Amino acid sequence: MPDCTALQKSSLQIILTANYNVINMRIEVDKEKCIGCGKCREACPKGPKIWSIGKDKKAKASHLEYCHVCINCASRCPVDAIRVIRDGKEDEEAFKKSE
Repeated sequence: MPDCTALQKSSLQIILTANYNVINMRIEVDKEKCIGCGKCREACPKGPKIWSIGKDKKAKASHLEYCHVCINCASRCPVDAIRVIRDGKEDEEAFKKSE
């Protein structure tokens, strides 16, 4: 019978390796457009870990290592103030293939 602890560690490493490429991204919030409604935070599966509304009443994204790159935040923004930009080499290659 396999060692379950070893299997769990192995699975965790695969997950971490799969998510490692997510770091090659950024979230931009247009402070001129943002109205601080918090819909980005509500829509995000990891909302409290990633999104905050600052004293200036503007959304701010941080701790992007938790981001799934699902773009729920950008799609739910009523004023189109959020851009999720994936800029990894893998993304460039995938884009070229889709053209």
